[in-house]
Amino acid sequence: MKSFYLLSLLSILSGSSFATHLIGGEITYEYINTTADGDERYMVTVHLYADCDGVSLADEIALGAYLNSSDKSLNQVIEMRLSYKGIVDLSCGISEEISRNMCVEQGVYQKIISLSPYANGYTLNYQSCCRNSSENLTQSSGTPDQGFDLRTTISTSVKNRSTYSEYIRFACVGDTTYWDLYDIDPDGDSVVYTPLRPYTGGTTANPRPFPAARLSAPKSVTYNAGYSATHPFGASETYTLDNNILEFTATETGQYDLAFLVEEYRNGILISSRNVEAAIIAFVCSMDYNRNTPYDLQASQFSHWQTQLKWRNCDNQVDKYEVFRREDKEINWLT
Repeated sequence: MKSFYLLSLLSILSGSSFATHLIGGEITYEYINTTADGDERYMVTVHLYADCDGVSLADEIALGAYLNSSDKSLNQVIEMRLSYKGIVDLSCGISEEISRNMCVEQGVYQKIISLSPYANGYTLNYQSCCRNSSENLTQSSGTPDQGFDLRTTISTSVKNRSTYSEYIRFACVGDTTYWDLYDIDPDGDSVVYTPLRPYTGGTTANPRPFPAARLSAPKSVTYNAGYSATHPFGASETYTLDNNILEFTATETGQYDLAFLVEEYRNGILISSRNVEAAIIAFVCSMDYNRNTPYDLQASQFSHWQTQLKWRNCDNQVDKYEVFRREDKEINWLT
């Protein structure tokens, strides 16, 4: 059977032509150790998501590491090779009718870097063009031309590990969807998500700009009329973020770009921040589509009174599951 990539599906959903490339991404890092000469070593990871039918993910990208000084001067260029490329498993919680027509590619870039201690810390930055076409962002002459600008701050005085999550989600048109953005922080820090206007970087003429000598302030994307950071589905749609749980309802099909400012606090002190580029793809679900069905549910019985249940947590569809049990020969179910 012929397969259709995300581009084809979204073109059908929206009735418009979609160009193809980046859909989401972020930069995370993990403290490794301190060298004998006092430098701090980190594993830096860049996650990028793209349309399979678009421009291939680059084999190598370049990040700039900038001092958080008044002039944001370039400290070093970090050249990172593609360490992993694969297709994102979209089958979790998605009907086969939909999932077989979608294809999102994930690219992971990793490298160990060394940073000299600096009181104000550093900012890592990656810029690239271009985004996939979306319903809420403008595009010139029908061609997507808004790029990506990913940033994360590192404090060399704090040993920290930032948390990574997948930020591509799917939703049924007309249904209220809950998305728990927060993953357990490996260091026990408090993490706060805030809606953010996505950043743009790179141009069609210079799609992967080499890090500049100075890091300028981020430039925000341009929205179509009626859309904003707090109303990515339009002014009349439901979109609230409370206690890191996103609640939204999309009434039209298509891809919607959104972003978050992710701030990490330790003992009430801000130790790191980054922007996350995300996307929600809304489609019409069939009448018999059941989003609450556990995916890959398996039961293992250890004894006559204990059973272990395992399933894949499709957290892009439901916020929680309830388990019911019934005694042998009984008709009533208990939670």
